[in-house]
Amino acid sequence: MTTNNSPAKQANGPDRVFDFTEQMKSGDAGERLFAKAYSNIRPVKSADLRFDFSTNIGSVELKTDLYPMSQTKNFFMERYGDMNAKKSGGPWRSHEDKVDFFVYFYTSDLTFFWFKIPELMAVIDSLTNKRRERWIKNKAWTTLGYVIPRDELLSVTYQTDVFPAPTDPF
Repeated sequence: MTTNNSPAKQANGPDRVFDFTEQMKSGDAGERLFAKAYSNIRPVKSADLRFDFSTNIGSVELKTDLYPMSQTKNFFMERYGDMNAKKSGGPWRSHEDKVDFFVYFYTSDLTFFWFKIPELMAVIDSLTNKRRERWIKNKAWTTLGYVIPRDELLSVTYQTDVFPAPTDPF
């Protein structure tokens, strides 16, 4: 699970240090929303740190963003969770861990974008030479990723789901 509270705006370096504990709380809230929204595929929180959920359709890695989609027309796709150690992140880590689905979730909009990982990686890799890298500073490491317009990934979106606002709290 990865989370982001605001769109990546760093052009030449981090301008804000993210608190991992706060990011985890946000991600945990996203996971609860996912489990409730997709109860029909029986998501079970994974004890294995390679992915977030086991479901009856495969394993899922969930990327949670708290800001509304109207704030940016982009996805932030993490390439390295720790750029100094070149530790893979985002879809690349999920691919290494043989995860079935990478799901990008905007909590404010209750919108989920599902991707099959090899197709997602292929398109991102073809686009990254046109993108400037962005990094996000955490207290102990720096994450490296790419800002990719959502419309450039629609061709490889496996499924998009938009849920109505809940009448009861998740």
